[in-house]
Amino acid sequence: MENLLFSFNVLLPLIIEIGLGFMLKHTGIVDSHTSKAINKMVFKLFLPVLLFNNLYTAEVSDAFNPSLMTFAIVAVLITVG
Repeated sequence: MENLLFSFNVLLPLIIEIGLGFMLKHTGIVDSHTSKAINKMVFKLFLPVLLFNNLYTAEVSDAFNPSLMTFAIVAVLITVG
């Protein structure tokens, strides 16, 4: 049940944003040019800032898992090899 609530907390805001964007474009409030400009701004400005903030505020001791890191490195080497 905890995983279901976590999934809801992650997906529900995205679904609401997608629906809001669809409604704004469908009603004509936002045209195609504005939509492209907003997408460009989000991917070139806001996403890098969000990623930097998440990395900056992350606790390394909580996020570091040596067995997972070893598995990932071995999997990449096997895939490349």
